[in-house]
Amino acid sequence: MLKSIWGEIMINYNNDLSDDSKWIISENINRAMPFYVTELGKFKCGKQYFTERQDMPSYLLILTLSGKGSLSCGGRTITLAENSAALIDCSGYHKYKTADDSWEFLWMHIGGNGVKPFYSLFNADINGKSEINIHGNIIQDFLYIELLSSRTDVLSSIQISNAVSDILSSLLTIRLSENSGAPRSGSHYKDILTVVEYIHSNYQDNINLNDMTELVNISKYHFIRLFKEQIGTTPYEYILNYRMLCAKKLLRTTSMSVGEISVNVGFSSVSNFIQKFKAIEGISPSAYRKETIF
Repeated sequence: MLKSIWGEIMINYNNDLSDDSKWIISENINRAMPFYVTELGKFKCGKQYFTERQDMPSYLLILTLSGKGSLSCGGRTITLAENSAALIDCSGYHKYKTADDSWEFLWMHIGGNGVKPFYSLFNADINGKSEINIHGNIIQDFLYIELLSSRTDVLSSIQISNAVSDILSSLLTIRLSENSGAPRSGSHYKDILTVVEYIHSNYQDNINLNDMTELVNISKYHFIRLFKEQIGTTPYEYILNYRMLCAKKLLRTTSMSVGEISVNVGFSSVSNFIQKFKAIEGISPSAYRKETIF
């Protein structure tokens, strides 16, 4: 048993890590927030790496960037390949280790009353599959939390909580769409994921249907039908909702004007942005900012 900030926990490990691996202990732990982060990092692991523990009152989020890992918990073992995610309840027994020549992953220990509902939904009926399309904004949110973890002010605690919520919401949305019953095999599933990744990387530009269909060489009618089957919305609705997600993050975490944000997230006019924002959120961007920044 090991004594830590969590009390006594059972832990066994071999830190076969490269010199440029990162392990950060957060100085910003506000347990009044729905989400808070106690530690986080980026591990580049050799063949001998493993961690085995239980009795730790925390949740661990792992996102594989490259290589392959293996996770055993809850009586099952799953592979954590590239672009896969796992959310682990560390109070129960679990072990994760390198399953190939190397394994590189982002990780963070999360606490707060908001985590348990995500955990229950995230791990429901995944049938041993853990692959997720980890897009750029999730990585950016990790880096943002890392930046804020050295600060101790209340505003940073709120921003960390919001960023964790964004990460878990994005991952859960992808997970639930995978389990929605839509067909997920064959080249078209990969085509749709290619387009989704394209949207995440180019949402600030004027993306149109031709751009997306030329990317995957599918007819417009067939593409729209496939996209809705796989993602649950039309391509237009997905782009709009993703732009709104990015706009809300900027409203919460920056001092950019509403006009600057509208341009940053891909709207040609501020009036159109405000109109769409109010239609989706029920309030104006300025009102949203006042309600979410203390």
